[in-house]
Amino acid sequence: MNTGKKHISLRGHGTRQPVARTVAAMISEAFADRPGPVIIAVGGPGGTGKSTFSRSLARSLPDAGVLELDNYRTSREARAARGIYGSDPDANEMSMLRKHLALIRAGTAFARPAYDISRGIADTTVPYEPKRFTILDGEISTYEHFRDQIDFSVFVDAHWRTQLAARIRRDVEERDAPPEKAVRTFLQSNCIDAATYSAEARKYADVILFREEDCRLVFDAVAEPYERAARAVCGTGPSERDLAGLVVPILTPFTEKDMFDEDSFLRHLAWCGDAGVRRIMVNGTTGEFFSLSREERRRTLYAARHHFDGVLFAHVGCGALNDTIEEARWAQRHGADVIVAVAPYYPANALPRGLIEYFNEVSRAVSVPFLIYNFPRHTQNPVTPRVLAEVQHFGMKDSSTTLSLIDATPHYYVGGDPAILDAYGRGAFGFVSAHANIVPWIHVSMERALAEGDRETAARAHKDLAAVSRAFSGPQQIPRFKHAVSLMLDGYPARVRPPLAPLDASVVQETAEFVHTYWRGRR
Repeated sequence: MNTGKKHISLRGHGTRQPVARTVAAMISEAFADRPGPVIIAVGGPGGTGKSTFSRSLARSLPDAGVLELDNYRTSREARAARGIYGSDPDANEMSMLRKHLALIRAGTAFARPAYDISRGIADTTVPYEPKRFTILDGEISTYEHFRDQIDFSVFVDAHWRTQLAARIRRDVEERDAPPEKAVRTFLQSNCIDAATYSAEARKYADVILFREEDCRLVFDAVAEPYERAARAVCGTGPSERDLAGLVVPILTPFTEKDMFDEDSFLRHLAWCGDAGVRRIMVNGTTGEFFSLSREERRRTLYAARHHFDGVLFAHVGCGALNDTIEEARWAQRHGADVIVAVAPYYPANALPRGLIEYFNEVSRAVSVPFLIYNFPRHTQNPVTPRVLAEVQHFGMKDSSTTLSLIDATPHYYVGGDPAILDAYGRGAFGFVSAHANIVPWIHVSMERALAEGDRETAARAHKDLAAVSRAFSGPQQIPRFKHAVSLMLDGYPARVRPPLAPLDASVVQETAEFVHTYWRGRR
């Protein structure tokens, strides 16, 4: 009797690159000689991060699409009448899905159902065009019902506490469901149904992933044929090469009630990821860290780590040293790959030995790479060569844009678009660009050109960035960025908090004209 695949345990190992890219490399190699469509199942209990991983995997594979299996649910009314949940095969249109998988295998387009969560019914359809790689996102994808139609399967697991917390956060906070309903769903789907269906599916997975409490994905086990490929990338975190290049200091959106807008934050994050962004920084200057509470700063980091599979830089700088240390330790504990701290911003003109002690205390508090953030225009405490020489640090993010410190730090990240080409010509390691919030594809193009030594392409991208920089120069830069994003992502709020102020009507018009003539015409 076939009892499943032989698995090799990889627990305790991290990866030197995002897990999605590692799995994508395995799949690409395994099916390099396969001419037809490849169907990949991503299953596991609810609340383990399957959808986030599926999107990341699609971005990491050439010509890939995600088929979300929640759309194949029967009506909410029908499920309620039978007392079953979405994790039960009978709660899904299984025969329809099997037919659609056959069409994918044949490379034939079809109309898939579109489930309306507000009404609890799928009474409309949308076209689906098969890709080279189709990723089935849903807990039923790895059930035995489809095993003969699946080419490669990924099972995503997590501790029950992580699953329950994710269920409550999604159902209660995002869908306004009563807490008791979220708990009932968890008990039936994640405990009872999972024991019946998911436990069996896990045995047949090619890759088993585990989502840690801090939302970081790690390898749990791989089927024997993929052991070598998985072990080749196991390590303790992102490699130095993974840290090089573009870093986007992501904006922090606020609702009309002045709360952190997680939904808009994640939509913007996904939009940047789709453009090829692989490194972000949360709670930087562009993210308005100066107007965020400690709890809000933690929520942005937690949301980013849970939904972004790339490298996460976390700015933790506070006025008080003990607060900065506490935030640095919390950020590392919850998945930050790099810790960033700005120079203390009160009092001005602090003595170098005071800055050295401050930064060394933060550096000693963490074991991940530590970046010193130099922004003397705001802090009035410039980082000097002496500070860099006497502080243990991985590198610096320099927003002074003078490039005078480029040889004084091991890894230099330039903080202004106009200086990128010059900085790279002198050995810069990366660049941090707020403008990438609105035109990420240009920055990604420049990043690739610089990495490949293609100066001609880099110069063209730099010329485009110069036009963007001119359009968004001067005061009210952050409100301009937010307004631009609101014009590109429906429903994204342009709101800022004091001491920042809303845009004047004339600036609103200028920004709208730029987006209309530049972004819509060139994307």
